[in-house]
Amino acid sequence: YKQPIKISDFPNGKMWIKTMESLRWTVNAEIVVNGKVAAFGEQVGIFVDLQNNKPIRMPERLKQKYHEFLAQAAQQTDWSGRKEEPSVSA
Repeated sequence: YKQPIKISDFPNGKMWIKTMESLRWTVNAEIVVNGKVAAFGEQVGIFVDLQNNKPIRMPERLKQKYHEFLAQAAQQTDWSGRKEEPSVSA
């Protein structure tokens, strides 16, 4: 939380994957009002086997889709102005 948001404001929110590792991921979020950051958040999560509640590696299908997304985004986006470039590790 950096500044209050009023009911009359028009906040703009965005989320992005900061990192995607084999066992966990990190997602960042930012809410901007009138060009100023009003709030920033970060969430770290893990993949879990729902049968035994133990951490598991990222499903291969999700890893493949994420790599495809990064490749496509890299072709369409100039990351030079971003605070962080998405990353992934196997």
